[in-house]
Amino acid sequence: MLHTKFAQTRKEKQSDKFEILINKARLGMFTQERMALLKC
Repeated sequence: MLHTKFAQTRKEKQSDKFEILINKARLGMFTQERMALLKC
């Protein structure tokens, strides 16, 4: 019981890291697009 709970929390932490990475990537793309629009 305890082991599965630990594994679940570890998996959740990994998914949180993944979501943060995706959000950073989206933010980066968004800023790049805005910079491109400003240059035009």
